[in-house]
Amino acid sequence: MSEQLKRLYDEILFTKWLLGHGLTYLRKACFTDKGIYFDSFNSLSLGLERLCKICLILDYIRREGKYPESNYIKQFGHDLEKLIIKVESISIDKYEFTELHRLIISHLSMFANSKGRYSNINFITDGATIDPIDEWANIDQYIIEHLLTDYDKKQCKNREKHYQFDNTIPTITLGYESDKRQNINSSDDFFHQYARFELISGYRVLFLIQIIQKLFNVLEGINTNLPKEFYLWELNRVFSVFFYGTDSEKRKRRNFMR
Repeated sequence: MSEQLKRLYDEILFTKWLLGHGLTYLRKACFTDKGIYFDSFNSLSLGLERLCKICLILDYIRREGKYPESNYIKQFGHDLEKLIIKVESISIDKYEFTELHRLIISHLSMFANSKGRYSNINFITDGATIDPIDEWANIDQYIIEHLLTDYDKKQCKNREKHYQFDNTIPTITLGYESDKRQNINSSDDFFHQYARFELISGYRVLFLIQIIQKLFNVLEGINTNLPKEFYLWELNRVFSVFFYGTDSEKRKRRNFMR
């Protein structure tokens, strides 16, 4: 095995770790610990960018029979939306992203831009900037309005009632804000926000996994057409932590870093 191929395997494992880390922390991120959002967005945007660039490297090998030089990959930059459009154009089997997938990709691409990653600092210094957590709350709301079943919404109401064991403890809400930066002033509101998080967090990771799956399918499709000396073994095993199980099982999973 050549040193370049070994490094390609290293890059694949690193990419898998970034995506697993991002999914695990997106599953945990909520209004009670907002810093986790930034951790998740950073890992997911970087992991998806690297997965796209691995696809582009393999596509070059498939066409040219050799590894590309640095300028070939540098030309694609770091814009996640543009990278995914490029990967779509080289896909052997065409696939489509839904409107929600596009919203998530756009959000992560925006976050990877310095205006997203340094939104708090930019707000302090410039007074106006995007808010990645607020923007993600819009994605959560889209999921609630367009993709949840009536049964899901009923379960959310039942959770709220279950949590509201004692409305005489207002101190539990002190210091908390919703993902929209609105003050939480009552225990009712606190439990509503938490029940909402518990319902939606599994769906978040499910739709991210679907994006990863589509990109992985491109990667695998290209890999099957590579010359023997470049063929990557065990891709399915490496990425299986994301894909195994039903949609319901994926939503319930809390750890993607195995």
